[in-house]
Amino acid sequence: MNERVLWKAVIMQSVDDLFHGSDQERRAAFKWLFVNNKDFRTVCDYAAIDAMCLRQKVFEKIINGE
Repeated sequence: MNERVLWKAVIMQSVDDLFHGSDQERRAAFKWLFVNNKDFRTVCDYAAIDAMCLRQKVFEKIINGE
């Protein structure tokens, strides 16, 4: 498996947890996605995803109630 695909899956799981997980999963996902931490930025780098752009898109989904 391509490593980039694996890291994208990690990010997608976190986003899924944020919108569809248990309360505990939602809190953990929100913290991981939105608290400025090195792990999140590293995973985004490995996945070739712009961390700030991802945060913006996820935040827009939250604001729009999606």
